[in-house]
Amino acid sequence: MNKNIIYMLVSVFLFFTYLQGITYVSVFSLRGYIYSYKANNVGPTCFLKLSSLSTFNIPFQGGNWNCNRIEGKNILELAQLAYILNYPVNVTFDSSGVEYKEVYAISLHDK
Repeated sequence: MNKNIIYMLVSVFLFFTYLQGITYVSVFSLRGYIYSYKANNVGPTCFLKLSSLSTFNIPFQGGNWNCNRIEGKNILELAQLAYILNYPVNVTFDSSGVEYKEVYAISLHDK
């Protein structure tokens, strides 16, 4: 019986150790139009503003991401294309409380 208690305690300990390594990320996706975008020439961060209407009315949602990686360059190119063509996009953001949220993904959306 003592072995069973020890095994149970070890498994509970391992379970809680596993949970400490998990980070909880809450994301959300918005549909809209690229109001503006910018590749920063000083650092690796790119920025965009997403408007809910094609007439670029406020309010908007701001986002940023790392442009040094290939994924970031792809996000920038797709944002440029959507801006030039005035095409709607879906942008997936981090749901943190900051004004410019981290951008995880962008995709073109049907008009």
